Amino acid sequence: MSTNPKDLVGVKKPPLHLVPPALVLHTSQAMANGAAKYGPFNWREHPVKMTVYVGAAMRHLAELLDGENVARDSKVHHAAHVSACMAIILDALETGNLIDDRPTKGCASDVIERMTATDRPAILPPAPKPCQHVFICMGEGFESHSHQCGLSLGHNGDHAGDGYRWDEEVFSKEAAADYVATANLLASLHDDIP
Repeated sequence: MSTNPKDLVGVKKPPLHLVPPALVLHTSQAMANGAAKYGPFNWREHPVKMTVYVGAAMRHLAELLDGENVARDSKVHHAAHVSACMAIILDALETGNLIDDRPTKGCASDVIERMTATDRPAILPPAPKPCQHVFICMGEGFESHSHQCGLSLGHNGDHAGDGYRWDEEVFSKEAAADYVATANLLASLHDDIP
């Protein structure tokens, strides 16, 4: 442990070095977009409602979750807009300019805690049937197989380089083996759930 007096004081300060620079840089783009529209630090001049920024952040999160990375109007990453919304809420809170217009306190935290019970089984994709396929090379083709999982290995003459043709897809030997192993693993996981 350091005995340097500056270190002893510094470790008690807010650890700004732990904030990723990428967050600051991306957020600055969103803040600049907002400043161009409404003026920089406009929330310090006029109080702002918390739900306005929570709602805006939720819309950006919805678009981000739905597969869009960059906002169409600003060309700034949706995550940066979410960060900017939170920055405004926190700054308005600390400067006394935040209007807390949230609804009466609910029970979301309790519901989340209840739904995060450790005895709840994980949600898994539908269980594929176990696959015990044996790949057998027969000259220029492969032996034709069909079995319980419903998949079939290509017929003779479907040889494609060093790969296997399986339902019109070409797999390397390693990829085919990985596919089988994954199918068996998922099946065993489902079997373990009562």
